[in-house]
Amino acid sequence: MTSRIISSSGRNLALALDWNILNGIKRLQDEVSDLSKTVGSVHYAKTKNAGSSDALAGFLMGDHDFKGKLYSAAQAFASMPGISEHSIFIWELNEEETWVCVAKDGYPVIGSDIILDKFRARSFASDQISFSDSDKGITIYGNAQGFDGISPLSLEDIAEACGKDDEIKKVSSFNVSPAALITVLTLLSACAGGGWYYMEQQRIEELKRAQIEAQKVDPNVLYEESLKKAKPGFPASQQWKAIKASVEGIEVYAAGWKFKAIECDFNSVCTLTWDRINGSNSDLMEALKLPADVKWETDGSKMSYMLPVTQPVNTAQIDLQKSPTMKTFFVGFMSEVQNASRVGLRVSIKSPEAYGLPPGIPATQVKPELVAMSGAWEASGDYWMTEFIETMPENFAISTIRVEFQGEKITFDAKGNYYAKN
Repeated sequence: MTSRIISSSGRNLALALDWNILNGIKRLQDEVSDLSKTVGSVHYAKTKNAGSSDALAGFLMGDHDFKGKLYSAAQAFASMPGISEHSIFIWELNEEETWVCVAKDGYPVIGSDIILDKFRARSFASDQISFSDSDKGITIYGNAQGFDGISPLSLEDIAEACGKDDEIKKVSSFNVSPAALITVLTLLSACAGGGWYYMEQQRIEELKRAQIEAQKVDPNVLYEESLKKAKPGFPASQQWKAIKASVEGIEVYAAGWKFKAIECDFNSVCTLTWDRINGSNSDLMEALKLPADVKWETDGSKMSYMLPVTQPVNTAQIDLQKSPTMKTFFVGFMSEVQNASRVGLRVSIKSPEAYGLPPGIPATQVKPELVAMSGAWEASGDYWMTEFIETMPENFAISTIRVEFQGEKITFDAKGNYYAKN
């Protein structure tokens, strides 16, 4: 992972730091120095509770040439006044990349200060929302599309909130001058109980280590509990059947307007778009009995409105335990994909990653046989090819699907996630 430095409101912000626990066993400077050598970085930010057993240090990864002060955007966001106890900030940096930061109880969550492509960012954020263990759920901030109830907060707001506690510092080297060393030796030799003091400090440190180890929870147990809360979604075949009737029941022409497209996000709503031929706004409103919250283009050429997504009924969500293994998946389903490509269906299957990992628990700490995998998929083609979605295995879910009328031709574009065993 490489960090990113950007400028906002006249300040330099560091995104995607590598956050690690400072357990409080050693002096703060010593712990930071040890971690610095482990991760290979000499620039870091620390949380405001540095010195306690649950403090964090975030390291700037990669080679960066910067001047002046640099601030951790994640630390600034997590500690902003008024931020919910469990929150997520999603900010689209450009057409391709999105910065995601999860904060809990005033601190960044390990492994959740990251930059992802847009699709993976949406998937990551949806997982965080599903896995939230807060009674009040998780509050979403930022500028990302497709999430209900996003609270207003911008990257500029975070930049303006940055203070001394959020600064990126350089790991200091501890050098002892000869004069200081003589002073220390003199004091130690004057202290008859020096040997006892050293042994007592060692005993205290060992006790701290034992307490911390006792408080650790088996990562396999944490992961299994996390998967129980997971909401991977409904099978794609059932999702498509739930909205197919609505799509095929739409009148293509109405009151001098032509239906253009319907795009459904199964985490929120369906958006329907119409193009004007020669009708008026009021004609279409009356003909379709549209809701009041219609969005009109200022030149009068288009309009769109939103409707709730029709979710499958009497259908269980995907059972991760019944998902095929990756080997079975690629031999079986990929053969179907290869056959379908002969008639023009375009299908893209992305490499999978471990699914449902609790914050701070890497996949390497979980038994391989317990790990559920998830990857992105995308399919597009002529409308009749949606028959492919109807026959998809039960381990596929749709995130978004768009059906578009292009002259006399109708096309579709669907995206989602698949799930498999390791």
